[in-house]
Amino acid sequence: MKCARFLLVSLAGVMLAACASAQESRKNAPATLNDTSLEVVALESLHQFQFTPAQMRTLRRLAKETAMEPGARETVKVSDGFRKTLLDLRNALADASNAERIQQLQEKIDKLRAEEKVDLDDAVQITEAATRRAPEIFKLLSARQVAGYIALYADDFPDPLEILRAALPRVRGFNAKEWEAIREDVSEEIGRLVGSVTLPVNVLSVRGAPPVSELAALGVARVSVGGAFAFNALGALVEAATELRDSGTYGFLERAAGGGRAARSAFS
Repeated sequence: MKCARFLLVSLAGVMLAACASAQESRKNAPATLNDTSLEVVALESLHQFQFTPAQMRTLRRLAKETAMEPGARETVKVSDGFRKTLLDLRNALADASNAERIQQLQEKIDKLRAEEKVDLDDAVQITEAATRRAPEIFKLLSARQVAGYIALYADDFPDPLEILRAALPRVRGFNAKEWEAIREDVSEEIGRLVGSVTLPVNVLSVRGAPPVSELAALGVARVSVGGAFAFNALGALVEAATELRDSGTYGFLERAAGGGRAARSAFS
């Protein structure tokens, strides 16, 4: 998911970055610090993927309809050293001829950002158009481009098993309100996922998951229950055996009658 978001940031920022073809007059033109940071974000994505001329033409075409509308941003105070380093990084990325210098400037700006606790107003709104057109960019990427990007951000890619292990102890104590909140978060994430891919999306149902009708409205193609039905049947078996063992009664036979009717209807 993070890879998709970086690509969408590239799409939304390409117009600000002048499609990575910064000219000398553009380098010297006045710009706000936030605008410069947005250009750096876009240029860094373009630099990381090493787009071909044909891919860049597609990016330029899509950028016209996917870029967010410009708006007012909060002015942020930084040192002259931070501002100069950010400008140098933008120009180095636009020139794209010295990878070593780009890396040095990236490390320098990260250090200054941490030291000065800089929090720029450079958030990028991922438009509906960008979400809709992102699959076209994915299809353009070569295996080498994808592999190179994953290698750069391997530590940032979510591991499903790690997420599950971290979530289990956290959610056990949730109350009804907390379950409602996490369900809304899951719905939003599913909606973003469905909107970012062209293939059918399957969701595994778990406790607290949105109902099927809500998932269908989000565009989910199929809802799986995993082993829930089998475990449900096993739970009924344990209840029946426990009743017979502990109480010596036969209340489970009433429940068994419904199962018997279902079996006869299915196999007759």
